[in-house]
Amino acid sequence: MVRVASLLVAALPLLACSPLASAARPWAPVHADVRAWVDAHAIAVGDPAAALDLGPLCDAIAGAPVIGLGESSHGVHELKVAELAAIRCIAERPGPGTILFEVAPELGRSLDAYVQGETTAPDLGAGDLVGTEELRETLDWIRAHNHGVAAEERVRLGGLDIFCWERCMDAVGGYVASVDPSAAPTIEGHFDALRSPEVDPASDRGARGRAALDQIDAFLVDHRARFEDAQGPASWAEAAHQVALVRATLNEAFGPFYLRDRDRAMADNALWIRDRLRPGEVLILIAHSGHVAADRQLLPNGRPSPPSMGEHLRHRLGRGYVAVHMTFESGSFMAHRAGRLRGEEAGHRNPLAVYAAPEPAEGTLEALLGGQGAAIVVDLRSLPAEGAAARWFNWEHHARGLGASWRRSHARWPLEEIGWARLVPALAFDLVVQVPRATPLTPL
Repeated sequence: MVRVASLLVAALPLLACSPLASAARPWAPVHADVRAWVDAHAIAVGDPAAALDLGPLCDAIAGAPVIGLGESSHGVHELKVAELAAIRCIAERPGPGTILFEVAPELGRSLDAYVQGETTAPDLGAGDLVGTEELRETLDWIRAHNHGVAAEERVRLGGLDIFCWERCMDAVGGYVASVDPSAAPTIEGHFDALRSPEVDPASDRGARGRAALDQIDAFLVDHRARFEDAQGPASWAEAAHQVALVRATLNEAFGPFYLRDRDRAMADNALWIRDRLRPGEVLILIAHSGHVAADRQLLPNGRPSPPSMGEHLRHRLGRGYVAVHMTFESGSFMAHRAGRLRGEEAGHRNPLAVYAAPEPAEGTLEALLGGQGAAIVVDLRSLPAEGAAARWFNWEHHARGLGASWRRSHARWPLEEIGWARLVPALAFDLVVQVPRATPLTPL
């Protein structure tokens, strides 16, 4: 009996901040006014199953140097259709562009080689949310587009995420060997410390590996002038950046980094690439809406989550960073089966399956924007300075945020908070694209 009481007490915080508990009861008297503003400002952009014209979105983000296209689920076909529609209308306008997907830098390089016409179709893998027919279609369109434009106008691709291990170590080792062969064995010795199974999270949490990276960093800094004289500043900067990616990957694997600093490292990676863009080039970041959001999000216990990539970019770029939330009202999605607390693989290692998405409760962003009958774009930057709509969008609400793994129990109390982000819509997102119905994507 005591145990049951303890479980009920522990569940109270989850119940208190679940989407059902936070339904828009306080907003009931003005809900009609807020909905009227949405109806007046939502722009219909078509049907993802037929034709989707995101020209209004491209008009709204024109001139922004960095654009985050966030998806509320990685496993929805219609959101991939919306992303491709956005890519098409941006690419077909004057000026070059670079797109960074939420993948490792090495995969990003292979995707770019393909769309530049340098290689055959890349290996996208299978059995996960990356290797999909939707991504293949996007890559094929970009490749065809690049074939018909001048080299300086081509779309380039890359990896936004931090995971770079052997490839980055090999590249830095090769760079050092090409300039200073006598130093190469020492550098390789430091990298061997990273590859060693003795770098064990259960013992030193990667301290030995970080010490090795400190030595490599010190070497590059001490010999920077000589290396830049030999192969130029760009090559030295690329090597230093690859060491930073290895460090971020190490920290993610051997510490609490993933929940604390992954998004900061992703923002650093995006800005490093932005600083090397062609004149007038736009940078497009395609990632989960949780990464793209430009303002804080609250955890189920009410505490702020670690700063997102979008928060870091908004802090550094101001309104030069535009965050877009691409979401859906209802339907189904694909995700890995989430692991149990004990005795099962982590979610992303489990098989993919199709799940029904939780219906948006009253008071959620998706519920407010629903019922339009078509895909819509809403520009939250056009909110009035005061009034019911301004107050609603500048208050905390829940927005859809389905992760890469899922269990059906996540849609039921007391776990129904999972799959929703608690945030201030007008601060987290500049624009919202919502489709009425979602279907699962198609794995290869």
